Amino acid sequence: MKRHPDGRFRGNRSSIQITTKLLISRWVEREVIRLKRMGVASFETIAELLTRAGRGEYVPTVSLPEGVTFPPDYRISKMGCSKAYRRRMENEPSFEAREHRRLDTDRCEEMFLSLQPAIKKGDPKAIEAGVRVLTLKARVVGYEPPGKLELSSKGGTPIPITLVREVIERVKQEDDDDD
Repeated sequence: MKRHPDGRFRGNRSSIQITTKLLISRWVEREVIRLKRMGVASFETIAELLTRAGRGEYVPTVSLPEGVTFPPDYRISKMGCSKAYRRRMENEPSFEAREHRRLDTDRCEEMFLSLQPAIKKGDPKAIEAGVRVLTLKARVVGYEPPGKLELSSKGGTPIPITLVREVIERVKQEDDDDD
């Protein structure tokens, strides 16, 4: 098996020389991860920051490799940033992925808490946004709601929905009586 100069294995189709394009792509991966950790939420914003950094209009958070110059018309799309993020997360240890999940969960909770006053007033846009935030949180954490939920008895037969509603009403009445 052939190796790169830094000792890593390389495939038959990859060259021995490390190209500027490869260095730029690794820098993009590191910068995307760094910006995500800092709290920049959208890949669109990250793409804009990376484009400006490549053109020299913005100072990046991750230092550029020595001797790397970007083309004058350098540009990266939000999909490119998303792919770079995904590539880098595949190589990160699992505790790093858990940390990102925890950060995203905390951000979702903060967004939902900021929507609470408007939701309580009945603002339809705030309610829609709240539902989207909760859906995103479910996707990030990994517990999306099932498509169909069916309650069954010990024998395996389905419980009628009317019976379930009656039980819920009884529990509510008992709670009201206790107050």
